[in-house]
Order: sequence, then structure tokens, then C-alpha cells
Amino acid sequence: VDPTQMSIIYPDWGITPADASVLEHSRSSALVSPLMMKRFKWRVGDKVTFRALNLPSDLDVTIAGSLGGVSPPPSVVIVPFERLNQMEGNLGKVVLFFIRIDRSEAATSVINAIDSRFANSAFETSTQTEMGMAQSRLQSFRLLFVGVQFIAGIVAVVIGLVAANTAAMSVRERRHELAVMRSIGFTRRMLVGSIVTEGVLIGLAAGLLGSAIAYLVLKVVGSNLIFAGRLIIHLTPMVAFGSVALAAAIGFVSAAIPALTATRRDIATALRATV
Repeated sequence: VDPTQMSIIYPDWGITPADASVLEHSRSSALVSPLMMKRFKWRVGDKVTFRALNLPSDLDVTIAGSLGGVSPPPSVVIVPFERLNQMEGNLGKVVLFFIRIDRSEAATSVINAIDSRFANSAFETSTQTEMGMAQSRLQSFRLLFVGVQFIAGIVAVVIGLVAANTAAMSVRERRHELAVMRSIGFTRRMLVGSIVTEGVLIGLAAGLLGSAIAYLVLKVVGSNLIFAGRLIIHLTPMVAFGSVALAAAIGFVSAAIPALTATRRDIATALRATV
């Protein structure tokens, strides 16, 4: 990057004038994101070698600091443009230009003006907003996301069938107990309610335990699962709540059906069949 412009383009990254000055006067320096500093246990002054596939040689840098601000990107290394330009043989190659506009309503007109300015030239441009660029990157992962949703649906159905079968076996084994309880005064509604409550509580416990395990696993390895540059896989509160609710629903359905079936039989018939 051009160190003098980064704080203007991305003021929320927390690049201070001192950081920009270090990058401007030291080609070997670099700024990195706080997440990378924590992930690799780097400290200011450490010398790091990056093995980039799109560069003619390895890139040796000295960590001059980390980004701050409100929303720094999770995985980024900022080095002076002149350093890369020198490695490339002073060819002046640029991959991306970031342009900041004064208001979002002007995005379309600015995009059209830029692309028409360089149309039919040796270096034509393809200008997008940040949101548009992120969406185009995510398009390549759409098949992955759809596949994960499909597999998750299959897993939910299979778990529901297994839970229903397990609950049915549990209720079937307690038919004699249920018949005895009905004979001493327990109503069918009370028995069905207790069995359903048990199923819901088991479902809630399983959902909470599964969400906790998923959160801890993604907390540990989630920073290594980075897609589309700035997308990190983690467990959101909405997904966790939906998972717990789904587990409770599976517990409710899997317990309610066998409970209604088991308590529908005549008490005398149930006692004779199970004694």
C-alpha cells in the first residue's frame, strides 16, 4: 500500500500517523492485524518471513505495530508498495486501487466514470463497491454453503429418527410402570406431560452441550478457517439459539408420540401385557 493514504481510506483501522511514518521511511517494516499478532504470538520488533506464491522471492519484514481502531480486518499484512515494487523489478504493477467517496449515493456514478475512463485502454478496470466485491468472492463458496446446509438437514432428520426410536424404546420398557401409575390415580395428561417434559429437558441439555462444544472448537480453530479474505467461521448467537430450539423440538416430538401411544391402552390390558 501507499502508507500515506491508508489512514484516509480506512480510518477505522486505527493506523496512526506514527505507524504511517514508519512504513513510509522503512521499506522492511509491516503492520499486521491484532488477530494475527495473537495467533502467531508476534511482538513488535519481531522479524517474520512470508513465503508468498505470487512473489519472486520470500518477503522478510519487521513487525512495526498492529492495527487498532473499531473494526480492523482479521487477517492482513500491510507493507509499503515500494518494497513489493522493488521485488517485482520496479514494474509498478498494481492489483487493486481503493477509492473513498464522500457519500454512498455517488457509488454508481463514480464506478461508471472510472470504468469509462479506462475503457479500451491497455489496462481496463473493473470497479466494484466493497459490498459487491465481498459478494462476488462469496459466490465461489455458495456451493459449499448449500452443501453444508443440505448435510445439516440430513443430520437433523437422522438425529430426529434416532431420538424418536430411543424415546419409543424407553417408553415401551416403562409401559408397566405407566400402567401402575395410572391405576393409582395418575391421569393420562400427567403421564404424557412428565414424559414430554423429560424429552424436552434432554433435548435442551443436548442442544446446550452441542452448542458449547461447537463454540469452543470454532474458538480454537476458527481463526484458521478464513474464507474470502475476511470471513471467519464462528458460532453466532442466532445459530446457537436455533440449534438449542431444534434440539428441544426433537426431544418434544420424539417423546410425545410414544407417550401418547403408550398411555392410550387400557390399564388392565397394559398390566397383563407387561407382567
